[in-house]
Amino acid sequence: CYDALEQAADARVGVVLVGPGDCGKSVGLRWAARQFEGEELRLLREHAPYRPRRVVRLCKLAVQTPLDFLIALYRAAFDATPSLRLHGRAKRAEELFAELVERLRDEDVAAVIVDDADALPDAVLE
Repeated sequence: CYDALEQAADARVGVVLVGPGDCGKSVGLRWAARQFEGEELRLLREHAPYRPRRVVRLCKLAVQTPLDFLIALYRAAFDATPSLRLHGRAKRAEELFAELVERLRDEDVAAVIVDDADALPDAVLE
């Protein structure tokens, strides 16, 4: 899990962990996220101007649409609700996605863990 998380963070790619239910993926991901963030804090202590990266973890989401998923991710990452209006109209999912990606990068989010992603609707996974 740690190697997969590091690969995702360093290469900015998606990584999928696959295995039977109750084989320890969720526990492994929690451990890997703690290890990753601990290593980031160590780097900060050794190199004061270093900006530590962080991991955002989502689990057991009850979302039905891509927009619902992006709102849940925004809330988890920034402890705030995103603005859903743009120039007097509702934002499209693509617009919120672009805003979210930019803010995740600006605020040093290295990886997003979506636990139990197989339970998400196909439209959200796409």
